[in-house]
Amino acid sequence: MARITDSVTAIFTPDPTCFASSNLWLQENYRCGTYYTPFQPRPTNSVSLPPCPFPRLGPLPATTRDANHAACYQYNPYSTGYTAYSECPEGMTGAATDTRQWYDGSISVVETTCCPTAYDFKAPNSAPTAVPFVVDGTTHPVTFGTANLCKATSIRDFSDQVVTVTLSTSPLSTTELPWDYEHGFLVAEPARIVRYLYPDEQAGTTSTCFGYRCQSTPISQTRTTPTSAPTDSYIPPPSPAVTQFTPAPSCVSDSNLWIVSASCFLNDDVSLRSPPWLQCTYTAAGDPDPSDTSCYQGRTSTVISGTPTFYSACPAGYTKAWGTTSQPYDLPHYDGNKSTTYDVYATRNVCCPSVFGDGISFTTTEISTTRTVYEGRSHNIRIYVVPGCVASSVSQYRDRTVTMGLYSDARVWDKKKRQGVEYGSTTAVWDVAHDTLFANAQHLSWTVFHGTYTCYENCDDYFTYSYHNTDPNYTPPPTTAVTTTTADADAAEVATSTSTAAAAAMVKGDVQVGRLSVVVVIVTVVQVALGALV
Repeated sequence: MARITDSVTAIFTPDPTCFASSNLWLQENYRCGTYYTPFQPRPTNSVSLPPCPFPRLGPLPATTRDANHAACYQYNPYSTGYTAYSECPEGMTGAATDTRQWYDGSISVVETTCCPTAYDFKAPNSAPTAVPFVVDGTTHPVTFGTANLCKATSIRDFSDQVVTVTLSTSPLSTTELPWDYEHGFLVAEPARIVRYLYPDEQAGTTSTCFGYRCQSTPISQTRTTPTSAPTDSYIPPPSPAVTQFTPAPSCVSDSNLWIVSASCFLNDDVSLRSPPWLQCTYTAAGDPDPSDTSCYQGRTSTVISGTPTFYSACPAGYTKAWGTTSQPYDLPHYDGNKSTTYDVYATRNVCCPSVFGDGISFTTTEISTTRTVYEGRSHNIRIYVVPGCVASSVSQYRDRTVTMGLYSDARVWDKKKRQGVEYGSTTAVWDVAHDTLFANAQHLSWTVFHGTYTCYENCDDYFTYSYHNTDPNYTPPPTTAVTTTTADADAAEVATSTSTAAAAAMVKGDVQVGRLSVVVVIVTVVQVALGALV
């Protein structure tokens, strides 16, 4: 399969006026919010915040449709098309570089964030930055929409100055702002340079691809091409190598308990959305960071001694809590009855921990909403993200004082960032009647053809091209030459449409997993609570 890549240009040259030190704009009509540090006291009254405009260097790429403004940004819908860049744009410099591993760890993705040189801009910080804001005599930590922008603070050039900012160009509209040196800030749109490093077959060498459309698997990896069916003999696909994931011992220690701060908001009151009095926590067993590769398998496979190897069983210390098996390629009639069936069974399992003690029995859950009452009013709460395993009536901890770490899930405020933040620890007495324990689930899936071949990846290809090659009893039908008229040919085409290829064309993705929902109250108000304990 040919790779889709972008043409590479060394550097993007914006219009010289784009990031000139005087090209200041005011981003208006942005609704600001509040951000309180997890596990800390906060006001109990709701607050209605006015719009929070903030200044920025350069025009607004998200709102402008003026093609002239597109000359400022290297990725835009007007002129650059599918072009990748290998260096920061002119007038910008690298403010931060992030390297992460991709695929099975053999691919390195290097992303450089570039910020303008006009002022002392720092790289974007995805954590919300709060600025003191007084509303009705109460000071609230107000957040602006600047989390993913370059940011400059303590700008000496603006100290005790009145600065002119542009509101729009058509018609031209400007205003003047007195600069607050202590709390004032300036933001700018970052540019990003993305580079993929692939291992070559020759040891110690790499290949490089720039841009956002680089191949996500190693260039040197050849994809298995199934033998086309039907064939005159049984030709089974090669059996894949399999293994079991083993978490590090500390991951499944019965003392590895946490209170995790999760994001939540009011589902039934858009005007409040995230009031100060609302914070949501849950208690968790095991490492609270699902991206920790020492604790969680993450992918369906790994590489052992250079060989792709698939996970075929629940990880050590886990057991199957839920599973389903289906025939994903069967073709149904419109009345719901199956017209064509294939000897192909797809299995999906959800695994939950089994090593935290005999008194803990986890089941699967997909909790996303719950209810709470505040000041006599019932609210529907949506929560993000809650783990997939849950246990109640945990007798092992009955009336025990347990120590738990405090952890804020980074996915609360940045879905790209995986690692959260720890805030020390706390102790509490476990209430076996009310407290609930969660744990991150691990997943397995495979597809079996004719009971003889187990497939872990590219299973649609095996079905389309090699379905019969996994059946040792298959005998290809005799081929007979038939002369047909045009009408007969059309009829023949209709008659053969219910075929292996047609079945593959009707596959609409993975079968949805339906899990047992367990409704528990995990919303806490103001104070940190253990599980459902208020």
